Amino acid sequence: MNKLRAFTLAEMLVVMVIIAVLSMLSIPVLITNTRDKEVSDLLKSTYKKIETALIIDKIFSFNIEDFGYVSVDNNIRIDDFAKLLKEKLNVINSCPPNEQCGFVSDTLNGYTLRLINGSSLLINNDNIGLRDNVDENNHIIGSLYIDIDGPKSVNRAGHDQFGFYVTNKGLIPMGGPKDEIMPFANCLKNPDFSCTAWILVNGNEDYKKCPSVINWETNPTCK
Repeated sequence: MNKLRAFTLAEMLVVMVIIAVLSMLSIPVLITNTRDKEVSDLLKSTYKKIETALIIDKIFSFNIEDFGYVSVDNNIRIDDFAKLLKEKLNVINSCPPNEQCGFVSDTLNGYTLRLINGSSLLINNDNIGLRDNVDENNHIIGSLYIDIDGPKSVNRAGHDQFGFYVTNKGLIPMGGPKDEIMPFANCLKNPDFSCTAWILVNGNEDYKKCPSVINWETNPTCK
């Protein structure tokens, strides 16, 4: 009777093989999910630090609404905006345009800041004078780009670099559901700065894995 209830060596080996195969299949998914969460968390953390700096300064000394309207009428004072963030954030170093402080890009140029958390910022006058598609009274006074891990990774838009419109009412992530300047459709064709709003809201990079499946209305993930 004891022999009838025991497992044979062959049966044990089959079970071990099945477990090994299932583990191999699940590990890539786990790694991808972990990576998505790390990217999302780093982006949200830096984004919140910047927004907090702007809110605090607006309350105490810096009138960002006046700054915004003046900037639309004249050349944007990106040096003043960069100086503001430099004073309010934990910055390791900063550089003027044509110099790089940890933000690696072949297409972007502007003031750069390297933060103590490893992220890098680039501030320039991209999209100046355009209006927010949701609020036509909200003026865009420039753009701010975040490289969540500085120069040590791939340095590609939609992967570790993300973009925001700087407006007189705060930062707006590029690629929102009503964004006509950097529409989310661009992200689905080839990941770029229009992927920013998606990863902030949905916490994943599924635009890389199933671009034909996801959408803002009904499918926030590949599942």
